[in-house]
Amino acid sequence: MPREVDRPTAMAAVVTAVMLAGFAGCASGSVPGPARDPGSGAGTGAAAGRAEPGPARSTAPPPAPRRLPRTAAEFDLDPCALLTVEELRAALAEPYFVLSGQVLEPAGRPSVGAGGSPGERDGAGCGYSFVGAQTDTADVHHSVIVRVTRWATSGPRRMADCHTAAATAAASPPARYRPLALRDEACLGPAAVVPIRAGRVHYTVAVIATPPPADTRDEDVLLAPMVLAAAQLAADRLPAG
Repeated sequence: MPREVDRPTAMAAVVTAVMLAGFAGCASGSVPGPARDPGSGAGTGAAAGRAEPGPARSTAPPPAPRRLPRTAAEFDLDPCALLTVEELRAALAEPYFVLSGQVLEPAGRPSVGAGGSPGERDGAGCGYSFVGAQTDTADVHHSVIVRVTRWATSGPRRMADCHTAAATAAASPPARYRPLALRDEACLGPAAVVPIRAGRVHYTVAVIATPPPADTRDEDVLLAPMVLAAAQLAADRLPAG
């Protein structure tokens, strides 16, 4: 018949064994770590080496760089590819503010033929429209159009007319019309127009601001800083052949 184990004696033996195990752990320098959540994977080799997932990346391709016209024929097909509205706005911002005390803002998308007259059938060009912020349609120079045009046949005549005006103006300084050091040939002429020759190809950069002031005798002088800024921006991009 099995001998019945004395319960107090058995419990004392268990406690003694646990204490001895604890002493052994301390003597060996091993310190038990904090309790771990079995589901967290913390402390395991796989979890420790796994990086947190980063933000999802867009799979859309980057926008294609804008292609500038490289020939006169390409310019004729898409004259508005030469400049952007934002590039022109940045170039005209300071001279327009000096002129009007207002900030220049875009007014719609570039338009082929904007700003041209019905008689100008010889050219292909693009018009960029702007308005002065905080201005009314009745305010002087409320609307500004910058027009870049390539002339098929009348370009040499336009350049010659500009030089004639510059020679006349030189006799009574300060000269309001004058030759410019842009591309192969350029000239600041009447009506805020800058003819530019690139190789054998002729262009003009013009600024048209409406409504005009009551006294228009110095209108082109007032607009000269804006047309010069636009011409300097466009000149190096104009295709020469």
